[in-house]
This record gives sequence, structure tokens and C-alpha cells, in this order.
Amino acid sequence: MVTGDLTDTSPMLTRSDRRRLTGVAVGIWLLLLSGVTCVRAQAWTSDLTLWTAAVAVTPQKPRPFINLGIAWDQAGQLPQAMQAWQTAYALAFQPRLTAYQQTFSQVASLTNIARVLAQHGQEPAAERLLTAVVARVPQFPHAQHNLAVLYARTGRCRDGLPHSEIAARLDASFQVMVCP
Repeated sequence: MVTGDLTDTSPMLTRSDRRRLTGVAVGIWLLLLSGVTCVRAQAWTSDLTLWTAAVAVTPQKPRPFINLGIAWDQAGQLPQAMQAWQTAYALAFQPRLTAYQQTFSQVASLTNIARVLAQHGQEPAAERLLTAVVARVPQFPHAQHNLAVLYARTGRCRDGLPHSEIAARLDASFQVMVCP
């Protein structure tokens, strides 16, 4: 049933009614945004939850896997860390990535894998990986630093000095090591 006719020019809602409805609508909208924010903020509770969420959202990008591997490593979960870095390395060959993204993802993944191998008694494998990374991308300071540390740990500190100097020159957070 329809009330009124086409000649009825009285407004359906008064100005006061429209303001009240607008206020209610804005309030509901803000409440919804707050709820979404609270849910989304759960991903930021730790590096592990952050990078796990990032991998879920962007499963074809290598960078979140690299960072997830670091988070797993810091949590003491080496099998998961190694799996994340291996996944990042495999994803790093996608043609849709820029040459820089491909190269960075490959060398960062291999450098992290080599570091963990060296820390767990697999120095020869770690040395092979780090030597290959340094040969391919000599300006990657983390690989230079890790190779220098590996040489020092295996009694070849003098062999590591050039790598330590390069790492310190490329990234001020690295200090040149001192050999006995």
C-alpha cells in the first residue's frame, strides 16, 4: 500500500531524522572498522604471526618467505626456517619479478641457508654456498660477512679478512674482524 500521491511535496525524513540516521550510519561504520582493525592487528603480535600472515596473503612472493624463515630461525625452529628459505629460493626465479628482486631473493635465501648450515657443523656446504653467492653478487654484505666468519671459525681468519673488510665497507653495521 502506498500513501500519499505524486503531488505530495512534504519530505519523508526531516533534517533532524537525516542527521540522526547519518550519525548512526557513521557509528556503525566506525564500529566495523574497529573490529576489522582488531582482527588485523592479531597478525602483528610477533614476527612469526606477521610473516605467516604475509605468506598467506602473498604466497607467490619470495620476500615474505625470507622473513618468515628468519622468524622461524629466531624461534629456534630450524626445519621450518630452512623450508621457508628453500621456498623463497624456488620462488625467486619467477619471470614476473624484476632482476633485482630475483637476485636479492636468491642470494638472501642462500646466505641464510648457509649461515644455518655453518652453525650446525656443515661448514663445507656453507662455504660452497657463500662462495657462490659472493662470486655472483660481491656487493651483498651479509654473504661477505658470513663467509668471513666461517673462515675465522674454521681456522682461516686471514682468508676471511678481505670479506670482512668488504662487508664493513658495504654495511656499517658490520665491523672488520681482527685475527689473532
